[in-house]
Amino acid sequence: MKQQLVIGSLGVEVVRKNIRNVHLAVLPPDGRVRVATPLAVDDDAVRRLVIGRLSWIYEQQAKFAGQERQSKREYVAGETHYFQGRAYRLEIQEITSGANRVELRGNAFMTLHVRPGSDVAALGRVVQGWYREQLKEQLPVLANKWQARIGVQAREWQVKLMKTKWGTCNAEAGRIWLNLELAKVAPALIDALVLLVPAGVVTGSAWSGFTKVGWPMLTYRLAPSPKRLERLAAGLFTSDDARWTTYFGDAVRSYRMDMRIPPLVKPEDVAGYQGPVLVLGADEDVSFPGTPLLARAMELFPRAETELLAQCKHCPPVDDAFRARTAERVETFLARR
Repeated sequence: MKQQLVIGSLGVEVVRKNIRNVHLAVLPPDGRVRVATPLAVDDDAVRRLVIGRLSWIYEQQAKFAGQERQSKREYVAGETHYFQGRAYRLEIQEITSGANRVELRGNAFMTLHVRPGSDVAALGRVVQGWYREQLKEQLPVLANKWQARIGVQAREWQVKLMKTKWGTCNAEAGRIWLNLELAKVAPALIDALVLLVPAGVVTGSAWSGFTKVGWPMLTYRLAPSPKRLERLAAGLFTSDDARWTTYFGDAVRSYRMDMRIPPLVKPEDVAGYQGPVLVLGADEDVSFPGTPLLARAMELFPRAETELLAQCKHCPPVDDAFRARTAERVETFLARR
């Protein structure tokens, strides 16, 4: 179910569906704002979320406005099209026999062989189909490399055009979808991807988790009050941020909470993984305590890089300095891969 909200001068598309969490996104190319929410989240909660993130929203919109973007593709001679990170000048060659097709001429020209009278939509389908074929040719090499490293086999790889994601994964079905737009990106960029989720590596004290998070969450859900919300946030948040605390309170009361603890990964589960790992642990994290997390990570991934974040809880600081330092740390790690 979709609806439009106007918050100040900002138009917001709200999509309600059967999901657990709220997702706020600023979408390219024009900075459109979309909020996907569980069915139970009301308009007031959405408004509080958006108002609390206005500075971030405007920042993202400014970035989009400052980016150079291609105009809508018309598939005319001389137009620039990208493949594997390289720009090609489009050539149109009319044919009277054979199938429509795309060919590269050297490192500068992309030739589109088409029947006379083909409209823009038909030309677009030919180019998109060619991109799909080229990306699928890359997949076996990348899949074999990373499946061998991770020790997990995907049952199926597919390609489709996506507007907001580079790809998705259905772990239960063993299916991976990749965005068709990746065909335009340099192969080295496709290869540089690292994902780390601390859940399943270590768990904190059950009693500490109950007293600092579980009980405060239960009492707040049953009888919400500012004092109970403050107590709950104190066990999770490093920074005292009123906007995030208000949003978190709405989330706790509105979402269907899955409190199950994920099973711990076993050494044999990741024995085949040979890829890079960066582990950042928070020393005051109730759910994934930093010191035990880093110790267990080194048992599972002996070559991992680790860093303990001092005076940091489950939710890290929200100040710009911390974000900049963390982004620089991750960027430096990825640059060495």
